[in-house]
Amino acid sequence: MVQHLWADTSANLHSPIRSFHHKTKILHRALKIWQADSFGPMEKQLQYCKDSILFFDRIEEQRSLSTQEFKLRILIRERAFLLANNIELKWRQRSRCRWVAEGDRNTRFFHSFASSRLSRNFISEVDDNGRTIADQTEIRHIFLNSMQGVLGVSNPVLPFDARALYPTSPDLSQLQLPFSTLEIERAVMQLANHKASGPDGLPNEFIKNYWHEVKDEICEIIKDFYENRLELEAFNEAKIVLIPKMDSPRTTSDYRPISVLNLIPKLISKILSNRLRLKLLELISVNQTAFVQGRQISENFVTTRELLHHVARGISGLQVNFAKRTFIPINIAEEDKDWVRAVMNCSQTSFPTVYLGMSLTLKKPTKDLFLPLIEKVERRLQGWQSKLLSRGGRLQLVQSVLSTVPIYHMICFILPKWVVARIDRARRSFLWGRGGSTNRTLSLCNWSIACLPKDWGGLGLSDLYMRNFSLILRWWWKLYKEPHSIWTQLMRQIRWHGAYCDGPLMWSKQGSFFWIQLHSVRYLFDLSIIWVIGNGHTISFWYDCWGKSVLVVTGSRQQHHRISLRDASTTPLWDSLIPIRQIPTFVDVVEDELKWRWTAQGTYTAKSVYSVLVGVGRVKWHFRKIWNFSIPPTIKVFIFLLLQGKLLTKDVMQRRNFGCTLECVLCQDCQLETAVHLFFKCNYASAIWDKLASDTGTDLVVMAETVQDI
Repeated sequence: MVQHLWADTSANLHSPIRSFHHKTKILHRALKIWQADSFGPMEKQLQYCKDSILFFDRIEEQRSLSTQEFKLRILIRERAFLLANNIELKWRQRSRCRWVAEGDRNTRFFHSFASSRLSRNFISEVDDNGRTIADQTEIRHIFLNSMQGVLGVSNPVLPFDARALYPTSPDLSQLQLPFSTLEIERAVMQLANHKASGPDGLPNEFIKNYWHEVKDEICEIIKDFYENRLELEAFNEAKIVLIPKMDSPRTTSDYRPISVLNLIPKLISKILSNRLRLKLLELISVNQTAFVQGRQISENFVTTRELLHHVARGISGLQVNFAKRTFIPINIAEEDKDWVRAVMNCSQTSFPTVYLGMSLTLKKPTKDLFLPLIEKVERRLQGWQSKLLSRGGRLQLVQSVLSTVPIYHMICFILPKWVVARIDRARRSFLWGRGGSTNRTLSLCNWSIACLPKDWGGLGLSDLYMRNFSLILRWWWKLYKEPHSIWTQLMRQIRWHGAYCDGPLMWSKQGSFFWIQLHSVRYLFDLSIIWVIGNGHTISFWYDCWGKSVLVVTGSRQQHHRISLRDASTTPLWDSLIPIRQIPTFVDVVEDELKWRWTAQGTYTAKSVYSVLVGVGRVKWHFRKIWNFSIPPTIKVFIFLLLQGKLLTKDVMQRRNFGCTLECVLCQDCQLETAVHLFFKCNYASAIWDKLASDTGTDLVVMAETVQDI
């Protein structure tokens, strides 16, 4: 349909943008007719298919099906499978739930999620100047007036000269080059799937899947935009969606407006952002760490925390949050506090306080400061009905959502063991039970096994303790490899001296609680780095791992603790220790370089550390290829439990002290119900395998006594 429409030259108008808009309108009408003819009411059709399959199954119990009946049942089953997939996909799109993949029969969960989302998004009332408005027409007028006041005006004039922000103008000539076809295609393929469409109703998948057909027209549209000939006004529309900023919004200011663009303006924005991204590091100060690729907002938090700890040990200090117009005094006299409140017209608060989403304090974090994180994880469980999810759906939700909630905190803290245990209890309860961290559940698999990577015989869930270590090492990497970051600049002023490490200060217990936490994992960093020796001036002789053996000498350490590798080579100290170490070769014109041991590129990644930590001493699982099978995730989990011997067959239940009979309920010969018996040697299972062997012309003889051997 798309190929025919875009090949039809009669549908072209006088401009590419109008032709594209005209063709998409025709396509919309045609697709509506096709959908009604091909699927119609899918739920009714699916029920009809199920009834038909049941009808043939009952006939087969009385007699053998004819060839035509057998083939017809196969066709009906294929139709039922297609309808079930389409129904699940429809409700997944309506639920806007991207955590669980379709194809695993989680339709009821998507349906429930969509209904809950509809109820949550409905604005029943709003406060307007002290009045509670419940009339929907009046509510629409209130929001319309509010949005018109905040959306701005056409052709705004900046109240300042933006060029004055940059003492030296960066080279931005590349931003003005014409757009190439390759550049446009790259932006198209980067558009995210499963995103809401704009007023034109075109999802991103349309232009990606039919790029070959629409490429020429899209490139002409982008060319017109570059040459300022594009009639964008008629198509530059957007839906404004209101996103609540809090759990119980009351006023218009409690909602954040989000614009959902048409496909063409969205693509143009993507192309422009790709170009600008290459220059952002030159245009944006290093103090701005959020929303810039290659920088992390967590750097602002840890830098602020270290700075406050340093200031608190001095004579006085002041921390002001201008965005919220509050100030937090540190060692300030009472009369000075009153003066600040009066001059700045703001309120006063104290530590601990919330900064960038986490608790900021001058002291060691207490138990109360981690409770919001645990409550956040448990709140996620309250909205999920695990009984509506398959086992594969639960596994995906635990990994993609519950396991990622604490990531931000794990970058900035080494979480206490009790916090990790509480989060693991919530994850374990949701995966194996009925949801909620307070429910007692029967775990089918040891949690340490579940948290192994799939290649190592686990379910691929994150080991939060090891993940925490792998994330926290990034701060050591920054200290050595990112000299221009605000974190490194601050720490080199208050913790380092010169180009290399100040030994006694770095290795002592002096410093903030976070600094002490960093020292507790320093040994992991030392094991993960390799020094490529150049001139030897930036390598610490005593504290950096620069040779093949480890130097453990205390004789002249205090006297020469700040000595570099190159300087040490010219002292008597070198001659006395040279038998212990490998003799390095110095290259004066080359700087020393630090490389990461666990990646081919020599750069730090949390993934590489995590893989090493969880894989040490382990052998890859022989059956790891089951995760690559084209079958629903629930079946993969079932096969995993079967191969691990964790299914609740009666022999397993006996080992776990369940009171039950041991005989197989399907057999009448008092056979012990084991996994091998139930799935291979039981009379019913044997009949299925015999039928399969007959249909495929193979000889299936089960001789082994374990599932793994079979």
